[in-house]
Amino acid sequence: MVKFFSTAAILSGAMVRDMSGRWRTTTFDDPGDLYGSVGDRLRVIAGSCLYRENPSLKFILLGGKGQHARTPGAPTLAEVIQEELQELGVPPENIFLEKKSGNTYESLFFLKEFLEDKNLKDILLISNKYHLPRIKAMIKGTPELNLTFSLLRIRLMSAEKILITHEPKIWRKKIAAVYNSAVMKKRLSAEKKGIEDFKNGKYKFIHY
Repeated sequence: MVKFFSTAAILSGAMVRDMSGRWRTTTFDDPGDLYGSVGDRLRVIAGSCLYRENPSLKFILLGGKGQHARTPGAPTLAEVIQEELQELGVPPENIFLEKKSGNTYESLFFLKEFLEDKNLKDILLISNKYHLPRIKAMIKGTPELNLTFSLLRIRLMSAEKILITHEPKIWRKKIAAVYNSAVMKKRLSAEKKGIEDFKNGKYKFIHY
């Protein structure tokens, strides 16, 4: 199925600085963002799996500095993902960056502009499983987004499903354990509230 898509968009999550001073995406063992654990490193690894399946696949990486907007010297989330994707074998010529968006809603609008500018007709949208329902709600509930995406061949894919499909021995048990944890229950609760708030017009569009 992936071979029939030309472009994959990876939404960013969070980033942390390790002991060496290098910025990286987060695992489920990291604190994550203001709403709990993110585990967005899975999105990067999933992207590399899709590239190995389809080496002609192009990537649009979405994300500014997010919650580190006021941190001196912090890179953008898109730049961090780019570096990690390249380390996993994705060549730089297959990667486009969007470095201004500060949250999921803004990322979707920048993606809309990118797709229209490049006249693209299909898109794989990659994020964590817990994040996809909120993305769907935002697209469906926003007329401008809904119009653009309704004209495309679009497929939302969870990083977790991609990894289990490509490397089941490595990921199946790990992911099952995470989704049965108290940390994930907290995240899922926050996501559910976010969807309800968005539908009720109470959503807080935080700009970092």
